[in-house]
Amino acid sequence: QTMRFKYLAFSASGQPVSGVLEVDSPQAAEAALWNSDLVVVEIKQERSSLSLAEVFPSLFGVRQREIIVFTQQLAGLLESGVRLDVALGLLARDASSKALGQVLRQLLSDIQSGMALSEACGQQGKVFPALYRQLVAVGEQTGDLAPLLWQVSRHLENEANVRDRIMRASAYPFFLFFMAASIGI
Repeated sequence: QTMRFKYLAFSASGQPVSGVLEVDSPQAAEAALWNSDLVVVEIKQERSSLSLAEVFPSLFGVRQREIIVFTQQLAGLLESGVRLDVALGLLARDASSKALGQVLRQLLSDIQSGMALSEACGQQGKVFPALYRQLVAVGEQTGDLAPLLWQVSRHLENEANVRDRIMRASAYPFFLFFMAASIGI
């Protein structure tokens, strides 16, 4: 996992240079600066504050419906012959939410660094369920990623429909219980 480091350095001409690097370690940050012919004065790791999506994933994170649509769009693009990295770039640019865009940009970055899509999905915490990742891995191994993505999207859609029906079915009894409790029956 990459970390963010603030740095202060001087150029060969003596001009102060500051900025932020995203690298794996403080040693990697220092090496990158020295390789850029900068004299390092200070490197500090930036504190990472938790985002609302990390604190309240069900409210501000990526919603399952977004994953379903993303999966369908990715399957369609791959079926049309678009390369995976290009497809992810397009979908990240046009993401329906900031949280989804962030996830897709990270997927793209991981894939461009040589990671398999299933492995990159696994790096995203609970965004992609285990079955999703496993079916994507099968698609990668067989070379039939697009058809498996269509299957995954249908499965996720069915799962979401069942969950919605359960929520609707339990809403009325909950409402009756709440009303009975509020009037003291």
